[in-house]
Amino acid sequence: MEQRASLVLVLHSHIPYCRKQGVWPFGEEWVFEAMADTYVPMLDMLAAVPLRHAESSGSRNPILSVAVSPVLCEQLRDDYMTKRFVEYIDSRIAAAEADVAHHLEVHDDIMAGIARGYLERCIDVKHSFLDRWGSDLVGAFRYFAAEGIIEVLATAATHAYLPLLDDEGRVRAQLKTGILSCEHHFGLKPRAAWLPELGYSPGAIDSVLQELGIECVLVDPSSLATSDRPLGAASLVVYTLARTGMSVLVRDDTTVAQVWSSDTGYPGDGSYREFHKRHDVSGIPYWRVTSKLTDLNYKQLYSAEQAAETVRRHAEHFCEFIADRAQQRPGAVIVAPFDMELFGHWWHEGIAWLSHVIRILSEGAGPRLASVSAASRDGASGGVVELVDGSWGEGAVHSAWANERTEAMWRSLKEAQSLRSRLEQARAQGRFGNGEQELASQACRELLLAEASDWPFLVSVGQAADYAMARFDGHIGNFTRLAMAAMDGADDAAMAALSDIAARDALFGWAPASYL
Repeated sequence: MEQRASLVLVLHSHIPYCRKQGVWPFGEEWVFEAMADTYVPMLDMLAAVPLRHAESSGSRNPILSVAVSPVLCEQLRDDYMTKRFVEYIDSRIAAAEADVAHHLEVHDDIMAGIARGYLERCIDVKHSFLDRWGSDLVGAFRYFAAEGIIEVLATAATHAYLPLLDDEGRVRAQLKTGILSCEHHFGLKPRAAWLPELGYSPGAIDSVLQELGIECVLVDPSSLATSDRPLGAASLVVYTLARTGMSVLVRDDTTVAQVWSSDTGYPGDGSYREFHKRHDVSGIPYWRVTSKLTDLNYKQLYSAEQAAETVRRHAEHFCEFIADRAQQRPGAVIVAPFDMELFGHWWHEGIAWLSHVIRILSEGAGPRLASVSAASRDGASGGVVELVDGSWGEGAVHSAWANERTEAMWRSLKEAQSLRSRLEQARAQGRFGNGEQELASQACRELLLAEASDWPFLVSVGQAADYAMARFDGHIGNFTRLAMAAMDGADDAAMAALSDIAARDALFGWAPASYL
């Protein structure tokens, strides 16, 4: 019997730490938008998926693999952030109600209908968040993991770009805290890992993953030397990493391009909602893409019915593409990772598309949906491989994070890592009392926050660059201040500073100090 091909859908979710660090245009609303547009609707979609496709020999096989960054988990479970989210969704509801009333008053039934659809969606999101999921979205993902619907992947604590940390101890701190986060938030020990930005470099990352018991890792095809393999099928098999024996799955960029390509990807279809044009007052997106060449001033009004038909057509096309792609190799493993926020937030219709894809593949006899772990166990073998530096970033390897704009940031991190080593030596020598221990632990949390890949990336691309630079400098400054205070001895001024910083940057309180 021929080995059945697998489609491995991987959804990676991450928003940097924004709690009490600004609201709009940069800050907490990044989290709230993702909650309203992606996380709640995604969970609702999973709740509606028929389970029969996940049943096999009395057990369930996960249909999605999900990596939720630990720093995002901390925000989603924070009382302050959940209360602020309800305020946020209430403001969207009020704005939509005002628009509906205005459009009806001027007898614009088309605009009123679009606003009413937006209003109903916001009301549904609020109802699901409060009543269905009990204001606990992390708990909802935990439920689907326990039910065998999703596989949870480990990832770095604050989404650090691991290849550039240049310190095995810092790689360990990021990944060890990330794995502990899975145990803390999801009640499980992960078997597979998602490397932020699929950033890989041989050496420390391999050693730490093996040390922590990770059995499978995902990489970008740029990390795979393909000179001795057919390029078209190189990403369709499971490799074994020579150095550690760990399984390796490779992103299939041909498949991902069906969705992700800025030129030909599905989200650019003229029927879909235009993300970049919104009402000046209410913020409601009334318009559709129309054409990628159409100026924002000339976009046509959105039609939910037209978009729904396009979604079905694109889902069918994608599943046909997957079936054709699977023909290139018996037992092919087709790995398609995406940012979860693409679905619902950036691509409004994306969650509906995903639902159709799940239904079509689950009812067919062709490629099956499989988790990372299942695919690494059952997929076609590509043999032993050595990997090289790579990521899914554009340009030269690592250049989306390390370039002339970010040189000073990486120098600051290297200096901070040196101070972190001195801090650990002082702690190991028993020089710290309770106050010094508290200062040292919060200092390490600040270093984790400074290591987030978001800050150099935003500086590199020039988006929210001033905000990103201020955040980075702030966390480095907090780390240095608290670390030096811990080594000099806790005094009233140091403890007052600690109280202020910890009230804002309240995360990973459950993690032992040795992990940070």
